[in-house]
Amino acid sequence: MDFGESEIVQILHDHAVDCAENGHIDCRSTLRCQKLAAEYAEKVAADVRARAFDIQVAEAPWLDRQPSIDTPVAALMRIVQRNLTVGPFGYDNFRRSVRTTTALARLGELDIPPDAVVRTGLRQRITQSIILKTTVSWWSDRANPVLGQSTAPGFLRSWHRLIDSHLGTVQNYRGPEEAWAHASASTLVAAVDEWLRTTAMAHVIDWRYEGQKTISLTADDLNVLGGVEATCWLVDRFATTALGSWRKESLNWELAFLRSPKEISRRVGVSLSVLKQRPASIDLVTDVIANRLVEPRAHDRVAMGMTEAEIIDRLALLLGVGDATTALSLVRTAMTNAPTRSLQMALGFCLIPGDPAEALDQIERFESRFHADPITTANRAVTLYRLGRSSEAFAAALSLARASGGGWLWTPESLDSGEQLQLHYYENLRDWVLEFEKLSVNEGLIAPFGL
Repeated sequence: MDFGESEIVQILHDHAVDCAENGHIDCRSTLRCQKLAAEYAEKVAADVRARAFDIQVAEAPWLDRQPSIDTPVAALMRIVQRNLTVGPFGYDNFRRSVRTTTALARLGELDIPPDAVVRTGLRQRITQSIILKTTVSWWSDRANPVLGQSTAPGFLRSWHRLIDSHLGTVQNYRGPEEAWAHASASTLVAAVDEWLRTTAMAHVIDWRYEGQKTISLTADDLNVLGGVEATCWLVDRFATTALGSWRKESLNWELAFLRSPKEISRRVGVSLSVLKQRPASIDLVTDVIANRLVEPRAHDRVAMGMTEAEIIDRLALLLGVGDATTALSLVRTAMTNAPTRSLQMALGFCLIPGDPAEALDQIERFESRFHADPITTANRAVTLYRLGRSSEAFAAALSLARASGGGWLWTPESLDSGEQLQLHYYENLRDWVLEFEKLSVNEGLIAPFGL
């Protein structure tokens, strides 16, 4: 019979009562019965508090108030994160700046360095937000000028000029999402990172790119005592409710904190009373770690601040605009950090336009490790065709005549055009097979597949 935690608490409590009534004979007068019941009850209560904790609830009373000495760390961290990622687009930017500056100052009073929070812990989130919002604004402004002039706010125009130097002309992109996809994997990322690392905090808060004051910071300025990972742990801990969205290093620090709270407090240089403002549970942390092992790296940021799923989406956009070079660079970086099934498949796919021989080698290694699936077989067919092995290519395509499902694939029509390969999402793999059939018929190698 399985018992739930509440039943175990009650059983241990009843045992402690019975033991006491019998003169503590069972525990030999050590009172271990009472200690065990109390410890387990507190463990269960701590787990309940940890799972129920919601940073938005902690932040709610402070949404329309200036931060003060009474503001909890979670609310301070959320104020900073929200204001710096939303940007100076609201009607009351002065109030936003004051709230952000005050929250950062209060964090500093709690021995959490403001520069460490912004330039290390929140770096990826701020960089991603700036690239997204400025690139979308850039595309809209450049693609739809009013009387040949920019209508963007002044602070955005300087970002637009920076984007011009990294992305070229707006005509290179079919829409803002394509421009953003390219920007997120381009040299623009390094430029924004450098700006965030060297610009005075007041100008970071205002997203000022041109005319900003630059500063020089040391590694000690950019981190708490425990270093980069400890800094990111503090930010994850007080800015993100769901542990499943934390960085994996942050989960390790959380486990260490639960095992040795005083030692970790000294290690990071933040008081134990501050760290304990968020309830914690070993069971909750180990549950999240175990889930990640079952579905590895689903939430981890594996390259340029993106998760595996975000990288796959970005690759499709980059390849869709013909930027196979940037796509290949992105997937190679991601593969170095997280050699997962999806990314290994994506690497072979990205290699097909420029290096079909290496692509075939990658696909074969993928098949030997994970076994072939219909999409991989379709990629093999395209690769073989580009290598001049037409008969093998058509045989591979023919094997998919009854396959189901769909996905991103190189179009058979573009294989025969002599021009750049074209990407298309096929809802039904059967449609791709029918297109490949036309190649075989045109070359007179085989009769129609008869689909």
